[in-house]
Amino acid sequence: MNNKINICYATDKTIGLLHTNSEFIVSKINENLYNSSWLDEVLGQPAFVELKHKIEDFELKLDSNNKYENVLCQNAITLYETLKELPRYILTDERFWTWITMRKCYRASIQAMPLNRKTTFDGQWIFTRGNVRGIWFNVHARSYFWVECTVNYDLPDEYEYTKFVFDKIDRIRHLTFDTNKPQNIIYNTVRAEKALFDKYANNNEYAESFKKCESGIGGNTIYSKIRREISLYGSVRLLSVMSDDDIFNTVYNKIENILLEVHKGNIDILK
Repeated sequence: MNNKINICYATDKTIGLLHTNSEFIVSKINENLYNSSWLDEVLGQPAFVELKHKIEDFELKLDSNNKYENVLCQNAITLYETLKELPRYILTDERFWTWITMRKCYRASIQAMPLNRKTTFDGQWIFTRGNVRGIWFNVHARSYFWVECTVNYDLPDEYEYTKFVFDKIDRIRHLTFDTNKPQNIIYNTVRAEKALFDKYANNNEYAESFKKCESGIGGNTIYSKIRREISLYGSVRLLSVMSDDDIFNTVYNKIENILLEVHKGNIDILK
């Protein structure tokens, strides 16, 4: 029998406490690694309130070697499949993702975003950058939306592109730094990235050059480069009205030209 649960929102008092007492909160999390009931005790009242919306109950996996990247993709797909029917206003609300992060998936949050520095809590656990930007820094929220941006039910494996980007998250992470990109820009850029990967990554002549493009120089990779190229391209063209094939071909050609330059020895083109 399916087990349904009500989703929850963090209360305003909870959000206020998390945003104004992060040092204290970090210490409490590090002292309480298995559940977050301490949060209700600190507040003197329930930290979360139930909404009428129900979802299938779920659990995110933990990695036995404490390497969350080993379960990141599987957990991202779990989040997407569980939450995708929720209204948009819920999926873009910090109060909802605070419940996911601080209560429902608390142990996975600790493994995914270890609190070795106070700035990790401020930058990744809570939405100090606002709801829109915060979504792309919180590991659970961004995982959900990365799946949403890459799933394609017309493919034999609907998560083909999802698995590709989670295998190396720079392939999508840079694309979502700018929060105003339409979803079709992200999807078709990833589609172009994978087409180039399939063509060159295991090609004996180009494999080393492709590896250089992905590892980059001075923190600049082919993925950060293509993000800048898309932004520049979008400054003189209306990306939102371009067809999927136009986006794909534009990105494909730009990445291929960069790769061929690196293959000639011009790695500085990535800067």
